[in-house]
Amino acid sequence: MASSITSSGSKTLRVLLLPHFATGHIHPFTELAVSLAASSSPNATVEAIIAVTPANVPIVQSLLERHSAATVKIVTYPFPTVEGLPKGVENLGKAATQADSMRINIAASTESLMRPVHETLVRAQSPDAIITDLLFTWSADIADELGVPCVTFHVTGAFSMLAMRHLMMEDAAIDGDDTVTAPPFPTPQIRVPRTELPDLSIFRYVFGKVHSMQAACFGLAVNTFSGLEQQYCDMYTGQGYVQRSYFVGPQLQSSESPTDDSKSQYIGWLDTKSDHSVVYVSFGSCALVSHAQLDQLALGLEASGKPFLWAVRAAEKWTPPKGWEKRVEDRGSSSDPGLHKPPYLRTLQWARF
Repeated sequence: MASSITSSGSKTLRVLLLPHFATGHIHPFTELAVSLAASSSPNATVEAIIAVTPANVPIVQSLLERHSAATVKIVTYPFPTVEGLPKGVENLGKAATQADSMRINIAASTESLMRPVHETLVRAQSPDAIITDLLFTWSADIADELGVPCVTFHVTGAFSMLAMRHLMMEDAAIDGDDTVTAPPFPTPQIRVPRTELPDLSIFRYVFGKVHSMQAACFGLAVNTFSGLEQQYCDMYTGQGYVQRSYFVGPQLQSSESPTDDSKSQYIGWLDTKSDHSVVYVSFGSCALVSHAQLDQLALGLEASGKPFLWAVRAAEKWTPPKGWEKRVEDRGSSSDPGLHKPPYLRTLQWARF
């Protein structure tokens, strides 16, 4: 433990944050680090340290530049060598194929690859507490060896994580109509046609380790707030899944003004739409969608007759169906996922997400 007492009598607490290799995880981890650093008081200073691989440093830096007063330290550790993965691809948002995406996720969850570098990093930083992403299931063991608390941080909300947990349970019932029912879950009950579910058996081993780590950790932090998901928030501790729960969301990026013409044009376009009229479509930085699926989404948005803004990852390298852009040009647009940042999500025009 590295906590220290300054000459003024103020205590310094070092908190190390370990996000997964995905922009959608690095963003909320960085914002949480900023919030922790801002929570310093005359009696205690919080030194927030966010650890990423070298190729992910610019993501953190771009966020910290918007917080001029924030004192957050960036440290790096090497990304593992992964056979078949192009050099420098260290983020799911840069994965051009489903295979590359799987390679990154498998590397992230492989203890023999990741634990040695994480253990070296943690011992070098000597933190007073660790906040870890859920795939790094060895973090709790490392923290226990050092005698410091470890908290798991879920970057998504309570409902989605609980739904995944219950759907992957062995006792999820299959009804006579071939529908899977996940027990036990608050109203509304989750019933999903089995044909619409992926093969979750391949994830059970990994998520079994995740759930074991969560139970062993000092606590669980979730990027939500109880006023939004009260019944699901209550389940974490009520069902005995975790020892303590902290609902610290939403961790959103700070306000920013559009910095280039391409971004400004979307604000101008949104301003021409009535309130609560625009459909926003985004699958984040982790999901890879096939070109055939993107084609169907494009045609569905066209058929909906609703104005829309669609964030398509540049890595998809997708070309819309012939004539589609011309047919929807007055009421729809597709662009990069940079749109799912403030100020775009803070307008009144959004109707659906």
